[in-house]
Amino acid sequence: MKKIAVYIDAGHGGIFQGRYYTPPHIGKLYTFLDKKGKEDFTIYEGEVNRKIAGKFAELCEKEGIFARKIYHDYLDTPLLTRCHLANTFFLQDKLQGYTPILLSFHSNAFGNSSKGEGEAPRGWSVWTSKGQTEADKIAQIWAEETKKMFGKKITIREDLSDGDSDFEENFTILVATVMPAVLVENLFFTNREDAKLLLSEDYQNKSALVALNTVQRYARE
Repeated sequence: MKKIAVYIDAGHGGIFQGRYYTPPHIGKLYTFLDKKGKEDFTIYEGEVNRKIAGKFAELCEKEGIFARKIYHDYLDTPLLTRCHLANTFFLQDKLQGYTPILLSFHSNAFGNSSKGEGEAPRGWSVWTSKGQTEADKIAQIWAEETKKMFGKKITIREDLSDGDSDFEENFTILVATVMPAVLVENLFFTNREDAKLLLSEDYQNKSALVALNTVQRYARE
């Protein structure tokens, strides 16, 4: 069994004292309007990312899995800073016999608007860098564990062109880090039904548990 060290990343900024710390020009929030054009509710991607990542970190601690957060509690730490921190941890932990991996928590968006009745695209997807790497194994497990947990309650988006479920793109967090790194786009926060799920305690808890199950299964396999 592998001795795992998991580095936990949560995309964008969080909320502190009522302020959303993702820069306005980046956005990463959506305000849903009702049919009369009145504001219904707002979702902040960076805050939801932190809630799920934080719950995952707590589960790791309970299960005795060595985990390190590479994101700030609320500041939108630059990507390369987070990558550098993960790489520094990798050098330390590898010497201690750990197998380091990185999981990055995000949710997806469609369009450029930050307000409206909601967009149609929805669903969960998992991403790795281009080509076949060790991260593909983790991503495949994550997809399979997500299907086990949620079944048809959510839409699972897959790119099966190369025989596995992950989408491939050279996102910075995936290519500027030296350990296997996987990024999840956990539903679309711009879709009304997906957003309601993301804001629910039950969905957040189950998403965190799926991540834990993924790490534990990867350690065994």
